[in-house]
Amino acid sequence: MNIPKHSSSISYERIIWLLRYLLYVRRNIKSEELAQKTNVSLATLNKDLRVIRKIFKNYHITIQSTPYYGMHLEGKELALRSCFLDYCDLYMIYEENIFPQYFMKQFGLHYQQFKHIFNQVKEVIMQKKMMINDSGLKRLSLYILVSPLFSENKLSGDDNDVIISTKYNPLISILEKHNPLTNSYEKKLFTLFYLSLLEGINNESMDLFMECVPEALKMYENGLINIEGMSGLKIHDFLQMKKVIKKVAFKIALRQKYGLYHFSTPNYIRQKLRKEIASYSFSVYIIFALHCNDSYLFRDVLFYELLEDIYQVVYKLRNEYNACHALIVSRLGNSFLDVAMERLKWTIRSVDFSICNEYELASVDYSFYDFVIVYDAIEMNVDSIPIPVYEEDTKNVNNSSMKIWSNHVVKKRKVKVLRPYLDSPIYSTILNDCDILEAMINVFINKGYHLLMPISDFKQLLKELIFDDLYNQSPEIKIITLYTNQDIEYKYFAFNFQEPIQCYGGQIGLLHFLFMDTSNGPIIIKNGDSELRRYFNV
Repeated sequence: MNIPKHSSSISYERIIWLLRYLLYVRRNIKSEELAQKTNVSLATLNKDLRVIRKIFKNYHITIQSTPYYGMHLEGKELALRSCFLDYCDLYMIYEENIFPQYFMKQFGLHYQQFKHIFNQVKEVIMQKKMMINDSGLKRLSLYILVSPLFSENKLSGDDNDVIISTKYNPLISILEKHNPLTNSYEKKLFTLFYLSLLEGINNESMDLFMECVPEALKMYENGLINIEGMSGLKIHDFLQMKKVIKKVAFKIALRQKYGLYHFSTPNYIRQKLRKEIASYSFSVYIIFALHCNDSYLFRDVLFYELLEDIYQVVYKLRNEYNACHALIVSRLGNSFLDVAMERLKWTIRSVDFSICNEYELASVDYSFYDFVIVYDAIEMNVDSIPIPVYEEDTKNVNNSSMKIWSNHVVKKRKVKVLRPYLDSPIYSTILNDCDILEAMINVFINKGYHLLMPISDFKQLLKELIFDDLYNQSPEIKIITLYTNQDIEYKYFAFNFQEPIQCYGGQIGLLHFLFMDTSNGPIIIKNGDSELRRYFNV
């Protein structure tokens, strides 16, 4: 059941060992010393360091070399710690491990220590009703577990680097218990780490955010303008969507200012969320609109949290209905009416049911009701009822909901659901020896789409949508959604490449673009996810 000890796994373990060691040792170290510690040649060490440099690049950490002194890391303190946590467990890098976690034997850390801290943090979070998800709970516990390692070796910090009050943080006592060397600088770093994991943005936490990253508010306000300009979606009309974007803006500001990155998203989660085609695309829109210069954010856990949040917000919007009222009538007495009403409420929860006996029909104001359900209607006169009437048998109380739902309730949905594509695409063959992105943009423009951003920004947006590192589909077909409220005639494009273009784990031979109309609100995003998957059988 163990990972086989062939050359590739041994090499991977060595790379992780080196990565942790470089993060831990805050001094110059020579290549010869590292090669001796890992029992490899300098040529093999240099190959490993090339891999490690690519990993560090995500966190904006660099390896600096000084002649005669060796190499050392340069980067923000919390970026170094974030990277350390992401590579804490060798068997957790891309997939969740089904066995107990081994953590880092080289530092004497064990699973039992982590579990003890985890239970303490969980208890505080439950008592204080803090808005932190399971991933955040785990990450806070890991931070406390490894903090003693950094207290002795971390870069010297200036208290002025982190302007934040720690009095709001109820987890400081746990940190101090497990790390007696904790000082005021360490507390502030931990508070920033804690803030970066918060799920909810309430008034108290908002004050904390404003203390440490006042520029986040400007990023958020500019982001709303950019998103509306790029997609045509009127964000100001949707409070829940604004809250989601505000949370993302503050977390991006924390990442960029202090280096609080988190790239250890399990691969199965990334693949699962990648299938939500339209929501995935809109998440790219939002991150791009907030800060388009940092492409690494599209692989951060924050991106996938945003994707889930958008999906949930739009799901709720899709299931909002205008008031629907129904009257239940019977000659069998109040006991039967109560039972019938409870059963109907269980199956059709979006309808407000009222009950009425037969002798009360003459005094009913039918303008208040959408329809009437009549049980035991053999001897009842229903012809005088001016609204739709459903005559049901007393034995079929549970079976009357489907036609009521389709005839009345669905029509009360607040936001109409529209198909976002045409039946036939516009095909265009793209030559491999030209600028693919520019060629596609020219096709869009020629068919009536007006760019609402500089062409360089739109090209970068398309690049982020097309060349993501999750694509490894064997059919070589990729589907991407674009958003606009422009009244354009052509909304469905398919680009066929003469030779497939390479895209990380796969290649693309046929690329579909669908312009979704956002004039009806963000409901189209959810509709796009479900409809596109059915339409393209993906």
